[in-house]
Amino acid sequence: MRVLIYIWVVAVLSIAPFFGQSALSQTFFSAIEDLPIAPGLIEAVDEGVSFGSVSGRIVTAIAYGGGDIYAYRGFYKKALPALGWRRGPDNVYRRDQEALSLDFENRNSLIKIRIRVVPASSEKVR
Repeated sequence: MRVLIYIWVVAVLSIAPFFGQSALSQTFFSAIEDLPIAPGLIEAVDEGVSFGSVSGRIVTAIAYGGGDIYAYRGFYKKALPALGWRRGPDNVYRRDQEALSLDFENRNSLIKIRIRVVPASSEKVR
C-alpha cells in the first residue's frame, strides 16, 4: 500500500509545476477544514484519523510530498499564526481550546508530514 502511495505522490508531484501556485495553495486538509495543505504536498486521506470527544476534536492528518522539508516547515511557520495559532513550547501551537503539533519526516526523498489537533487540555499532543 505504501509503495502505491509513493508512486501516486511522485506522479502527481511530477505534474504539479504545470499548475498555478495559487491553485495548489488553496487546498485544505479534509479533516482540518481551515488548515491549508502546503504547495507540493498531497493529503493521504486514508491514513488520517478524526473523531470528536466530549472535550473536543481529535484529528491526525497525513500528507506526503517531495522537495525541501525546510520549505514545508517555513510554510506552516508562516501560515499557522496567520490562522490564529500561537506557537508555544516544543513547537506546539495553540488556538482557542485546541493544540496542534507538526511532525516532519524525510523518507528516501519523500517528505511525510503528520499534523495532530487535540484538545488543549490533553497530554497527548504528540
